[in-house]
Amino acid sequence: MTNLLDLTNVDEISEALKSLYGTLQLTPHRQNNRLHLTQEILGPVELHRIVFGMRASFAGAPMSAMPFGLLISGHMSYHGRRDETQFRPGEAVLATQPEMYSAAVDDVDMDFVLIPPGLFALAADLAPSRRPIPIQFSSMKPSTQQDADDWRAAYRYVRSSVVGTAAAQNPLVAGAAARLLVAASLAAFPNNTLRDPTPEDRRDAHAGSFHRAVSFIDNNAHRDINAGDIAAAAYVNIRALQVAFRRHLDTTPMAYLRQVRLEYAHRELIAADPTLTSVARVAARWGFANQSRFTASYRATFGLAPSHTLRERSASSNRWM
Repeated sequence: MTNLLDLTNVDEISEALKSLYGTLQLTPHRQNNRLHLTQEILGPVELHRIVFGMRASFAGAPMSAMPFGLLISGHMSYHGRRDETQFRPGEAVLATQPEMYSAAVDDVDMDFVLIPPGLFALAADLAPSRRPIPIQFSSMKPSTQQDADDWRAAYRYVRSSVVGTAAAQNPLVAGAAARLLVAASLAAFPNNTLRDPTPEDRRDAHAGSFHRAVSFIDNNAHRDINAGDIAAAAYVNIRALQVAFRRHLDTTPMAYLRQVRLEYAHRELIAADPTLTSVARVAARWGFANQSRFTASYRATFGLAPSHTLRERSASSNRWM
């Protein structure tokens, strides 16, 4: 789904920014102004491409989602309660914190994803605390250049290989792409989540919790499930879940989920009528948006291309006619 805005009237631009981002006040600093916006819905996240053809400043209220993005061109500054940050072309950025802020843009072209804060809680655990606290990002830029490059690669993959495709309408594909962006953001931008397992996590990563997790995945691979869902089913937190899968299978929970889905796709291709379906449809149905990657994984696992499996079914049928 794509929504497009192309506005030149300052009042209309102001209303659009207020509706989308909670902007309270827009102050243009030249006469000719333009806002061009493309909005893509991908499951629980939104991907925006926004072009400010203007030099302006604005005040903003706390946004309901966290905007992680790429500044393609132009310049942008941010002033919040704790941060005063200058963004430059080519940088991966967290554009705002969840607070009152002011910002200035100068002919900015930006690509970004809006991630609801609740998604982070489904992908990572907070450091132990006496009371629940929200996940917070302590910097508006990645920790290292490698972190920035990794985030950029994840975003560009989703933007180029998932967004706008027929497969993106499948909840499994959209959910997986959204989780990739969440995980990439957690890994790249400094935050208060705990990455290393505690002694309690290692204690909880026993065979019983592992088998509960495996059973849940096997029975729910057709659903859009995440690490938080699997951990809850196993009665452990996400860190303990990851330790359990590394200890018992030397893999991760989500990698195991992808392997289970690959097996289900294989079974479906064996049983499918090639005149009624295709490899791309089966791949998308099991959460694989990129057919070339699906084919590579399939070939590595089963020793032949998925198209061969589908053709063999057709050939077997013809031999019995």
